[in-house]
Amino acid sequence: MTKTKRNIIIALVFLAAVCFYFWQFYSSSVKVIVKPDRTLLQPGFYFHTGVSKQGVTYRSDYIYLQNDRLSSSDDKYTFSYRGSYPTERFDWLDQQTERTLGQVMFYRKYKMGEIFVCDDWHNGAKEWSIIVIDKNDTITEYFAQKSSEFDSLHYFCADENAFYLHRRTQSDEIIISKVSVSDGTQRDYILPMDSRKTSLLGQINLLSYFNADNETLSFLYREGSETHLATYDFNTFEFKTMPLDCGYTRIVSDGTHYFLICQNISCRLFIAKYDLNWNHISDIESVPYTDGEQVLALGGICDFDLGPSAYLHDGALYFCSTGNEGTLFYAVDIESGEVLASYAIAQAKEQFLSDFEVYDENGISPYTTLK
Repeated sequence: MTKTKRNIIIALVFLAAVCFYFWQFYSSSVKVIVKPDRTLLQPGFYFHTGVSKQGVTYRSDYIYLQNDRLSSSDDKYTFSYRGSYPTERFDWLDQQTERTLGQVMFYRKYKMGEIFVCDDWHNGAKEWSIIVIDKNDTITEYFAQKSSEFDSLHYFCADENAFYLHRRTQSDEIIISKVSVSDGTQRDYILPMDSRKTSLLGQINLLSYFNADNETLSFLYREGSETHLATYDFNTFEFKTMPLDCGYTRIVSDGTHYFLICQNISCRLFIAKYDLNWNHISDIESVPYTDGEQVLALGGICDFDLGPSAYLHDGALYFCSTGNEGTLFYAVDIESGEVLASYAIAQAKEQFLSDFEVYDENGISPYTTLK
């Protein structure tokens, strides 16, 4: 072997090693802990990268799990006020409208189509625009009126009948606005301000569940070391509270029952089942956080300001937790506590998980109500 050939081989080996290092540094990987034996929804993860000195994130990467493998979306995503949205899709939408669209607040992809929620404050409008793009690229626009230009939008979701906006006024009044899909009419559900609830209002955002069928808001709050459940009926104007025997942190529903979710310090998952009048039915215990004898989870269910931190669909509870090997994703049977699937997602360096979603084989997320 000549000296030239030897140098070329050394250079190629060195280049391969450098490429492998950067591939490990900048890519994500997945480890299957429990392989599902039935069809489940698949997760997609939004990771933020490119943080400036001011802490502003410039870009989001969307990574999704399919057939036990991770794939990265070719679409470019932009981080906005309450999540990430596909940049080119929004640019296309902006070109189709007669006015300049405002700041993107939320982006969702449901059965009815893609939904952009925009704040048109720069136009002097006291409203949010809700823009739906169906599978044929037909655009339908709805509007949710504000009380004033200082209203803040904390959460958005939809079902087949309506859009739901969880918002606060400048005076910290909590309002849930329901905008009809069929005719665009708006109904506001206002939580009254009084001495019993004023101290609890700051806790309602992340720990609440609005039932659109019986028009009640249920939320969890803490007093000292105790956890309580509060409910407000917008029809009877009745406010109730009750103490709970566990530090529950999530409320989910399948439409016929409520479920409270709690993870304790021993990494056990507790699920309490109630009817729609909050009468207790049963308790379920699950241990999803171990791989044999190894405890995988370091924290509880991940909180996401941008979207739901847990999804319930077709009897399966989907959520993420922080673990020794990165982000842990779980699907747990809500009735039995059986772990249906679990994965460890090791994200690339300098990537930060900001949100996750679940979707079916067509890439569609299930409808949810307020978290």
